[in-house]
Amino acid sequence: MAALPSPASAAVIGCTVTDLKTAINAANSGGGTISLFPGCTYSLNSVDNDSNGLPVITAAVTIFGNGATIERATGSPLFRIFEVGGPAGNLTLNTLTVRNGDLDSSADGGGILVDSGRKLTIQSGSTVTGNTANNGGGIFSNGTTSITASTISKNTASGFGGGIGVSGGGSLTLTASTVTGNTGNFSGGLGFDTGTTGTIQSSFLTNNTANINGGGLANDGTLTVRSSYFTGNTAGGDGGGLANDRSLTLSGDVFTGNSANRGAGLANFSGSGQATIGSTLFLSNKATTFGGGLLTRDNASTTLNSSVVEVNEAGTSGGGLATLTGSTATLNGTAVVANKAGSTAGGIFNSASTTTLNSSPVVANNPNNCTGSSPAVAGCIG
Repeated sequence: MAALPSPASAAVIGCTVTDLKTAINAANSGGGTISLFPGCTYSLNSVDNDSNGLPVITAAVTIFGNGATIERATGSPLFRIFEVGGPAGNLTLNTLTVRNGDLDSSADGGGILVDSGRKLTIQSGSTVTGNTANNGGGIFSNGTTSITASTISKNTASGFGGGIGVSGGGSLTLTASTVTGNTGNFSGGLGFDTGTTGTIQSSFLTNNTANINGGGLANDGTLTVRSSYFTGNTAGGDGGGLANDRSLTLSGDVFTGNSANRGAGLANFSGSGQATIGSTLFLSNKATTFGGGLLTRDNASTTLNSSVVEVNEAGTSGGGLATLTGSTATLNGTAVVANKAGSTAGGIFNSASTTTLNSSPVVANNPNNCTGSSPAVAGCIG
């Protein structure tokens, strides 16, 4: 997407930190627009207030980056770059890079913190990269965050949400954007806490890593994902691509090349885990134990409509999918084909659960399709 032009009313400021802080303070007096010096790197080396390198955004402020970067200088004290707070904080960033904010594990939002009731909009080729915090390495949002045609990369959280953490009833809308190379203890790319909402459209979550669950994304809120790709994400626990234990709707998505201990593509778990999946492809994901493509466990419920589970692998059972411990999986017009398991049930492994097939072929899986399931999967031969 082309960069938005700087409005004629916004004079370009100088390429110094003093110029930047002065412009923010002026814009906070009732709102305003700031146009940064093209290509400038504004390198912050000291705390401005609390844990912030810049004045808190307290009004409607739009920053046209013009390809500029705002960063915390290497070796500086620990601080984030932006906080959106005050009585009416509303920050919009265009064609700007926010880089190297660092709070270690002491606070949230290494790059940007959005307070409850406040708004953040990132668009037009902006990047949030190389930031570190407890939760929300790149961005931690308790408010309303919208990201379009931008990149969230190489951020780190010692807690949840390596790229972005959403909490406190906040919301995130991610459109035509990329979340890549982020790391978190729980949820490497994106993390949605209880009571939050999320919408992801036409986006890419790639090569993110979680030590526990949700390499690409972990959801404990209400989440809808459409026409998006989860590729090359890794989790030490469940859900290499995505881990869900609340409300999840998928439509037209692709999960490929993800890895985890269980549920390499997607893991849906706990009694509150409700996943409805339509027209989605699970391809070439690999689990160490159960559920190469998908895992449903601990009284969760998964419905697959018009989807394909193909060429996934599990080290133990359920190369295509595994349904465990009181859970239900219903497949409607869904094909489970050419998956592989190290022990048994290369296609579907069902244990103390119910898996229902409606016009859903389970064929050409290795070493067999569903043998070893207990109870057996009705309609699955071999």
